[in-house]
Amino acid sequence: MVNTFEYSGDDYWAALYRRRRIIALMVVLSATFSTFFSVVLTPLYEASMQFYVPQDIVLSKGLYSRSLIRSPGLKEQARTYVAALESRDAHSAVADQLPDRSTAEILRSADFDVTPAASLVIYARDKDPEVAKQIVELFFQHFKNFHSLRLDDSVRVLEKPDVSKNPVFPIAILNTLVGAVGGLLLGIIYALFLDFLQVRTLARKLKQLEQQDWFHETVNEEYSRRGQS
Repeated sequence: MVNTFEYSGDDYWAALYRRRRIIALMVVLSATFSTFFSVVLTPLYEASMQFYVPQDIVLSKGLYSRSLIRSPGLKEQARTYVAALESRDAHSAVADQLPDRSTAEILRSADFDVTPAASLVIYARDKDPEVAKQIVELFFQHFKNFHSLRLDDSVRVLEKPDVSKNPVFPIAILNTLVGAVGGLLLGIIYALFLDFLQVRTLARKLKQLEQQDWFHETVNEEYSRRGQS
């Protein structure tokens, strides 16, 4: 008499409705914890700087005019320049000029990118916005010193070092929303899991009842009564 129970769409909605308080509680708790950790964590500020190396830098200094607009080189060439910035020597050189920051901290805070237009971007994140700006400037100076024989004063700065006014990490509103959505998903999974356990328990108990003689007698009497009516 006990058949395999299969959930329908209405069954899922009914299960979620029965456990709505648990789901709401998990959403509130997750959002609260996310907001709390966003407040507790140390905020980080981001500084950035964008520049490019002219394409004709490979030529001798006498073959170009400083009055001309000089275009960036190829993107593949820009990536080779990034390799100099990503080296541990570059991070160590920057850390040596910042007594309060170790090389490991500089490795975690600095990042580099190449735009589609083959310009280079230096990013730095730090709890002190002035230090973040200083890190960017030091990496740029190290880059010029590393290529001093070829670059001289030919590097073109597109965006001077600029620091974000607001912290880039953590973002309290975003973390709260992510926490609420995560709590909602966990609440839904937990609610469906509890409902599944409840249905399975009831099915097992019903199967045990079917094995009792009095259960069959009661069912047969009920069928007979319905047949006579």
